Amino acid sequence: MRLFIAIDLPAEIKDSLWQQLAYLRDYLEFARFVEKENLHLTLAFLGNQPEKSLNLIKEAIKDTALNFTSQKLVIDKISLGPSELKPRMIWLGFDKASQGYLESLTNHLRKNLKKAALDFDEKDFSSHITLARFDNRWQLKFQKKLSLSEKNREIKRIKEDFSPFKLEFWVEKITLFESNLTPTGPLYKKIFEFELKK
Repeated sequence: MRLFIAIDLPAEIKDSLWQQLAYLRDYLEFARFVEKENLHLTLAFLGNQPEKSLNLIKEAIKDTALNFTSQKLVIDKISLGPSELKPRMIWLGFDKASQGYLESLTNHLRKNLKKAALDFDEKDFSSHITLARFDNRWQLKFQKKLSLSEKNREIKRIKEDFSPFKLEFWVEKITLFESNLTPTGPLYKKIFEFELKK
């Protein structure tokens, strides 16, 4: 089972993002946008796990949820990552208060996963929502054919076309997803979720 732990976005936030993305989707060539129903915030990517690990994973999620209260998160920026001059993705970012909360939540969750001797991707946590991924054709154009000033103009255009904006929502659950890769993109299935303290 290919698994990850995440915060699922409320349906109304997904709808709002999808509407605001309409213009970018129309003109931004060589970008593969995340399907609306798949928009999420990853806390820990577990990769392939045996089914016997499920109970340990659930306990790690449950303990984390019981130690954190529901919190309002504020999406307030768009960026290109992991580096603006070598972008592979378009990300949405959060305000400082949201980032602090998410880092504490994720640190607690990952400590629980380590205690249970569960494997996961331990790269530094970055609180973001992936909107799109650029394919190799865009990489070739951006890296090889554009001057530095042209790159900066393209980055500025992407940011300005999606700004200013601000979206707020309450995080109320932590969810374990299974990811099935298909030729048309990943399919996500909810395996387990646990509510945060009210």
